[in-house]
Amino acid sequence: MTKRKSRKPTPEDRARSMFHSELGKYLREKRIDRGLSQKQVSEACGLLNGQFISNIERGSCATPPYMLAVMVELYKIRKSDFLSKITLLEKYFYREIIFQ
Repeated sequence: MTKRKSRKPTPEDRARSMFHSELGKYLREKRIDRGLSQKQVSEACGLLNGQFISNIERGSCATPPYMLAVMVELYKIRKSDFLSKITLLEKYFYREIIFQ
């Protein structure tokens, strides 16, 4: 079996990772503020267990848009506050890629 060479992360990879990590932290904070478990959120999103919610909150994966909509409603986040947070994260993401 041959070893696969791992490629060096690009600025885009690092920025994307930061975006998912920061969004995950924000969503985790909002979930905890509402007193909800990961299992409760996963059930509201139509999932079988809380593992995917855990992955999102750790920044390990992207959050599907339909799940963001469910979470915003479930966590009672004002839409304007959520859009402000996403805009700030997107601004940082593109700044890191374009003006590295």
